[in-house]
Amino acid sequence: MSGAWTAAPPAERSSCGTWPRGWQAGRCDDERAAGDQVQAAVGIPLLHLGDATAQAVSRTGLATVGLLGTAFTMEQDFYRDRLTSHGLQVLVPPADDRAEVHRIICEELCLGVVREESRQAYRDAIVRLVQAGTEGVVLGCTEIELLISDTESPVPVFPTTRLHVEAAVDASLATRSNV
Repeated sequence: MSGAWTAAPPAERSSCGTWPRGWQAGRCDDERAAGDQVQAAVGIPLLHLGDATAQAVSRTGLATVGLLGTAFTMEQDFYRDRLTSHGLQVLVPPADDRAEVHRIICEELCLGVVREESRQAYRDAIVRLVQAGTEGVVLGCTEIELLISDTESPVPVFPTTRLHVEAAVDASLATRSNV
C-alpha cells in the first residue's frame, strides 16, 4: 500500500485533497494509512482524519472509543495508532461483528442499499462494544452515517467525514485570518 502511494506520479500525490492556503486533507483509507508519506511528498501540513477525530473525542472528555469501518480500517493499526497517540483507548468489535460491519458497507451501503436489518446489526455491534467498555463510537467510514446517528446509539457517535470537513474549514479559516 505505502509502496503504491510512493510509486504514484508526483502530480497525483500533490493533488490528493489539497485545500486552500496550503493545507491538505486526505480523503481515503490509503491516504490516511500513508499520512506521513503523503505529507512528506507534498511538503504542506496534512490535516489527518485521525487527528481531527481524536480531538473531537477528547473535547467530550471520553477516553475509550469503539471503531467501526471497513475491515481495513478496523484491523490495521494506522487508524487505531493515530487515535491512541492522542491518549484514547480504541476497541474494535469481535471478528464476527467486524465481518458483518464490513459486509454491510461493501455489499449494501456502497451500493445505496439501506436495510433496517443492517441498522439493527450495527446497533447490536455498538451495544457489544459498550459492554466491553466503549464510551463513544467512531464511525470510520462515510457510509455508516446512512445507518447510524446519535439517535441509534446508546453512546455518542463521531462521524469522521463530518469531523474532518469541520476541521478542514476551521484550519482554512484560521490560516486565512493569519494572512
